Amino acid sequence: MLRRVRPFQRQQQQDAGTGDQDATSVERRLTHMEAMIEGLQHSVHRESIRRASQIAELKRDTQPDAVRRDLSRDARRRGI
Repeated sequence: MLRRVRPFQRQQQQDAGTGDQDATSVERRLTHMEAMIEGLQHSVHRESIRRASQIAELKRDTQPDAVRRDLSRDARRRGI
C-alpha cells in the first residue's frame, strides 16, 4: 500500500506544538511503520513458501524415474 507523503515543511508546521503532541505524532508514525513492516514480513514469508514449493515440484519432476515415466507415457500417447 503506497500513500502520498506530505512535504517536509508542511509536516513540520503541523507537528509544531507541545511535546505531548510531538510524542503522539511520533507514536502514531511508529505504529504505522510497525504495521507496514509486519505486512512486508508476512508477504516475504508467503513468497518464500511459494518459491520453496515450486523448487520442490521442479526437483520432483526432474528425478530420473519421473522423467523416464513421463517420456514413456508421452511415447504411448503418441503411438511411438
